[in-house]
Amino acid sequence: MFFLMRVLNSLWHCVSLTLVLAWVVVNLWSSPASAENEPEPFSITIHGHERTHTEYIEKLVRDCLSGAAYPQQPGYLDTYMRQCLINSKLFEKIKIQFSAKTIDVEVQERWTLIPIPYLQVNTGNSRQIGLIIIETNFRGNGKILAGGASLSNVGASYFGYYQDPAINYSNWRGDILADHVNQALRLYRQRNIVDSFMESTNGLLAGGGYKMSDLIISSHLGTRQRKFTSINNFEPPKNQRFGYLNMLAEYSNKDFHFYGNHGVSLKINATKQLVRNDQVPTAANADFAFSFERIVIKHALQVQVVAGKLNGGAREDAYRLGGAKGFRGIERVGLWADRYQVIALDYQIPVESFPAGTVTVGPFNDYGIVHTAGPNGYATQYDSFGVATYFFLTAIALPGIGIEVGINRQFQGPFANLTIGLSI
Repeated sequence: MFFLMRVLNSLWHCVSLTLVLAWVVVNLWSSPASAENEPEPFSITIHGHERTHTEYIEKLVRDCLSGAAYPQQPGYLDTYMRQCLINSKLFEKIKIQFSAKTIDVEVQERWTLIPIPYLQVNTGNSRQIGLIIIETNFRGNGKILAGGASLSNVGASYFGYYQDPAINYSNWRGDILADHVNQALRLYRQRNIVDSFMESTNGLLAGGGYKMSDLIISSHLGTRQRKFTSINNFEPPKNQRFGYLNMLAEYSNKDFHFYGNHGVSLKINATKQLVRNDQVPTAANADFAFSFERIVIKHALQVQVVAGKLNGGAREDAYRLGGAKGFRGIERVGLWADRYQVIALDYQIPVESFPAGTVTVGPFNDYGIVHTAGPNGYATQYDSFGVATYFFLTAIALPGIGIEVGINRQFQGPFANLTIGLSI
């Protein structure tokens, strides 16, 4: 953990990682490919599709061809192309036939309009129910359109989201998110509430980026309005409005296998408030999430490392953690932090498979170091461990049902979580 604790000594470490990663990949991308590795030009024939546009499937095929490392190696290209197209999550089955300069691709499409109910209850105070409706192939071009609502014992939230991952069939992408959240926020020290206020907030975020092989670099501009009221005589923050800039680098080299994703991913995020109207210094934060998943004989080892740091701002700008992987046994959004380092380990063993998905069971362990700023702030370490069982849905490669039972001595003590569907 010593290395992990030093990763975020300052905000600029994460920003530097973003810039270095972008510089390396851009330079590698722009360097000329060797003649022996450059794939031969192919004409592409697509059939079997009903909802997806031919032009978009052709783009996916050409993107896969450009990412092939050893296109001349016998048998490699066929296996690589199948896996690459399956990773798009748009197709159930792929058949590919190669001739001298022709690729014939037959696809069987997945159903991509998915209503996802959501329920979360635990032995703490979290009670939440909601519904997300997501279309991952909107207008047959792989565009994502989603909306949802959530009701809980502490408030309600609503959101709408649109993403075009290939504007005009190019590598440029754009997205927009609008949301409203009204919730009671409570800061826990062990099982005691040491700070609390009600927040009602509206936000709008829009931007775009560019995809280079397995790397996406993007930037967004956003605005948020927040109103606060008192709970239990705690002093609330002042109402405020601010605009901000967000920079994001996402690297993912994962293949979908059985019920999970096999490979690594890294997301580096930096956000800076540009203007703010409540006389509080503008906030800036940076964080990263690294994920490693290895599937061997259908067993899955999952390692997730996350960390973040906040500079400036006030207590309402803190990271709001809890209730998710890495923070199991902590109330949802019940841990506020100006810096944190967390590692989560999961080992999943499949015990039964069905056409709709796979049931797994296995141990988990979360370990975190968290610092909370302000007059009620404190530094703490926690260790959460237990056993979990999940039903992974084949269609979306995420848990449809999850039951987690464990112990987090620093917060809830013995705990149990039941989740059905996905979190908003």
